Amino acid sequence: MAYITKQKFNIRELVGSLPPTKTILLVINEENLREIYRRQLIEHNFQVNTAVFADVVAMARYLNSADLLIVELANTSDEKLEFLRIITKDFSNLPVITVGHTISGNILEKVMSLGVVSHLDRKFSRPADLALMVKTLFFE
Repeated sequence: MAYITKQKFNIRELVGSLPPTKTILLVINEENLREIYRRQLIEHNFQVNTAVFADVVAMARYLNSADLLIVELANTSDEKLEFLRIITKDFSNLPVITVGHTISGNILEKVMSLGVVSHLDRKFSRPADLALMVKTLFFE
């Protein structure tokens, strides 16, 4: 609790009521995982729009207003790599983070060469780690 001009305020409520600072487009096919990540990011005061990989219309609608793109890389198909190549070329100022399973060094090198900022291995991380990575990207 804090007191401002002799009125009692809950600091968490004051900070939590501030408008979101950044908008994130979260493209994850698995509904439960998408919801877990969405909640974590919202808890850290980010505005989150979600889409599935196949929903090109939703992605197109949100990409122009996104400050960050988070893409699930559950598999490293040529289709996903081509998608990343196009996004990082056409939206060169948009940082991209991938999340997914452990990927080999060759594939990771290829993904990073496309302009991806970071890859978060789901096997060795908690959902909260994504929110911390995003906060670090924007604020530290």
